[in-house]
Amino acid sequence: MREIEFRGKLAHKDKWMYGCLIISNQNKPYIYPTEIIEEDGHHIRFEDDGAFWIIPETLGQYTGMKDKNGAKIFEGDILVNIHESHGGESAKEFGAVFWDTVTARWAVELCDSLEELSHFNTFEMISEIAGNIHDNPELLEGGNG
Repeated sequence: MREIEFRGKLAHKDKWMYGCLIISNQNKPYIYPTEIIEEDGHHIRFEDDGAFWIIPETLGQYTGMKDKNGAKIFEGDILVNIHESHGGESAKEFGAVFWDTVTARWAVELCDSLEELSHFNTFEMISEIAGNIHDNPELLEGGNG
């Protein structure tokens, strides 16, 4: 079964929240944290601090994939791909993760092309999370290199 999780930045604090997405009657997004604090095989108890209002533009869904370090990749993350050349030099390629509505797939937007996330995130590509488009937009400025 696919793990469904969202994240968003708190509207009143510079902090990211992870959990279930709730949309209010006023169309405001909230994250309800889903950290399990107790499980006995029959019951699960969650940490319950309520739902937290988040900045709508920062909302991102977990893609179901992880980077080479085992970190969950979310919509809006910036991945870095390190290419090793035959001469021993390496080049870095940065791309932002997004849901491509045209092809109905997770993709990485590079400065001159699109790559399917599952292709970009293979071990031979050596991809890892470098930041996200909200906290680190400068990673995507000026091309790759």
